[in-house]
Amino acid sequence: MGGERYAHRFWSDESLNPSDFEQERFFSQQDGDTFYDIRDAAWHPQKRAAWSQVRFIGDKLPLAYMRLPMLAREFPGAKVIVMIRNIFDVASSYHKRDQAEDGDWQSGGIEQAIFDWNQLFAKLQQAPVSLALLPVAYERLFMQGGDVDRLISFIGLKNPAPLRDALAVAQLDGRSLENDRSRGLSALDAALICANADFDGYRRTLMSDPAARLKLA
Repeated sequence: MGGERYAHRFWSDESLNPSDFEQERFFSQQDGDTFYDIRDAAWHPQKRAAWSQVRFIGDKLPLAYMRLPMLAREFPGAKVIVMIRNIFDVASSYHKRDQAEDGDWQSGGIEQAIFDWNQLFAKLQQAPVSLALLPVAYERLFMQGGDVDRLISFIGLKNPAPLRDALAVAQLDGRSLENDRSRGLSALDAALICANADFDGYRRTLMSDPAARLKLA
């Protein structure tokens, strides 16, 4: 859900600051900002027109957990929503991208997926105490419809109706994608994941809060 505005720049040189989220800069793409032309994105004209009414501005940064001290330093008061997927779907995504030889994504395959997933939990343990973090299970939000109230409370939305509507549509899409999903992992791939993935870190991060736990089927 959402698109990466500064992902490439964030990964390559780690530099982001509040001026990047001022209106003119946000809508003026520069070389190295991201992987696609934001001017062709469907949201571009609508978001620019609605800017004066915006209360919250952010970005989707898949590797943000690697730069948490920088985010705390450059964006005091920032709130970080950490979306966590199960390792099998993460590994499947890395594997498919690796097989596709996507020039914009050097994934490293399943072993890299496990390494990155494990790093997430280690980095969250070391996060600055001044940085507000909300870990959310992807499956709970997009397939079980949970965590919506936690998100609203964490962000501090006074008018949550648009977010609820957007998430309702995303949940329908998530369930549809799940029904059509082919993970493409072999038994050996699954065994590799089970032997090396930090499931303790996953449980520690997501299951310590009863309100965040996945529902049993």
